Amino acid sequence: MDVPEPGEGDALLAPGAAVAHAGVVYPSELERVYMGRAASFDVERASSLVGTSTAVLVREATKLLRLSGALVVSSLASFLVPVMTLAFVGRNMSKSELSVVALASSFFNVTGYAAIVGSLGALETLISNAHGASSHALKGVILQRSILITMTMCIAVIVAWTRMYDVMILAGQDPDLARSAADYLLHISPSLVFLAASDAMKKFFTCQSLVVAPTVAALAGTAMTFLYNWVFIVVWKWGLRGAALAVDLAQLTPCIILYTWYTLRERRLREEGCDARTWHGFDFTARGAFGGWGEYFKLAIPSAAMVALEWGVFECSLLLSGLLDDPSLHVAVMGLSLNFSGTVYMLPLGVSSATAVRVGNAIGACLPDKAKRSAWVSLALTVAMQVGLGIMSVVGRQAVGMAFSDDEGVIRATAEIVPLIAFCMLGDGVNASIGGMLRGIGRQEIGAKYNLLSYWGVGMPLAYVLAIPLGMGIFGLWTGLATCASLNGVIMYVVLRRVDWHAAVTAASERRR
Repeated sequence: MDVPEPGEGDALLAPGAAVAHAGVVYPSELERVYMGRAASFDVERASSLVGTSTAVLVREATKLLRLSGALVVSSLASFLVPVMTLAFVGRNMSKSELSVVALASSFFNVTGYAAIVGSLGALETLISNAHGASSHALKGVILQRSILITMTMCIAVIVAWTRMYDVMILAGQDPDLARSAADYLLHISPSLVFLAASDAMKKFFTCQSLVVAPTVAALAGTAMTFLYNWVFIVVWKWGLRGAALAVDLAQLTPCIILYTWYTLRERRLREEGCDARTWHGFDFTARGAFGGWGEYFKLAIPSAAMVALEWGVFECSLLLSGLLDDPSLHVAVMGLSLNFSGTVYMLPLGVSSATAVRVGNAIGACLPDKAKRSAWVSLALTVAMQVGLGIMSVVGRQAVGMAFSDDEGVIRATAEIVPLIAFCMLGDGVNASIGGMLRGIGRQEIGAKYNLLSYWGVGMPLAYVLAIPLGMGIFGLWTGLATCASLNGVIMYVVLRRVDWHAAVTAASERRR
């Protein structure tokens, strides 16, 4: 657990003092640090740290960057699995087959993975809060509960995917394209189960600031993805079936590594007699894996909605690109641009995950001011990072299309919309940072509400009107996306300014009862 340092507290109260709010007693920061170690209490050193806000902020920024750096590597490596497959298809198959993979991947994300990974925001909230409160056994129970729920969701999604051809036709897609995409989607459906299981374990580790296992697993999965695609697509020439098999095996690899790592870690902790053990056998009681589902879904549903509403707009824009002239070209360009945007988004997503951990741990430890500071430092770091990424993207825009395709038309059309993607990055970054804060305090319903307003009330209608009736094509689609991302970024900034941090601590305490 991240032990608070002198100078990081709510008010640096004298030992023995405490703050009370809504029935929850908050020990002073110094009291928490030196509780049980009174002989080592150094009043002069603690007093010298009062008012050193710059040093405290720098220390917080350093911790966020250290944690987010590992999470960025893990997230980027995981994201590159389907992107790498898309690149192999784009360079070794036809433009129509590239469109099939792009369309199927879009439906995979918006109709399945978005809801699964979004629901795991509940796990993120509960584990980070429990870790902050040193409730180790509770963390194991929450993990069991989360895996059961996500596996149930996966089964429901895969059953629904058997009718995805009809859905694609209703969405206005070309019948031949829809038939191939629906078939490819079913062949990559096992990867949804592997992704859900591995993502649950990744969040379990990272919410305890344990980042080595997720990073190793993600890097191994990415490395094997290259091998799987090279063998199945280039050497054996299995076409789309080979691409699908590569995706399935690439997601299975990190899943095996993570669960093996967890088993070995728990065995070592048991042999050492350590209190930090989280696995005490499968809990079948009413307070165990099969209980508490209502409380879990109170967080999981708005968390899934928050992610699905945002992802859905970007994926729906891919469907709209299929309604433009020359659908094969425009679906390919939109698919490539979304994959580029998604790749770059892994950086603020890593900071977002680190923010959820830092804020959630502080809330669980009854340190509201520390949670507030983590949220604001995260926002500042994210804004600076996104501005830099946007500038670099515009400067190197010609290379974006070339990384995924050899088709001159695709490369040229992709380069034309990169400036809009760069503009979209700032809003995306702000939303990611503050979204992490909302997960940390368990207020995902706020993000879901404003994502619905910004992305679907403003962004999607604007993108449609600009792209099709006004004839702006993909440029119009990205104009709508950039507008809603920026609008939501402004709204999220206002949300951050109005958070009641003491109430967040009270709510977290009640959830653990």
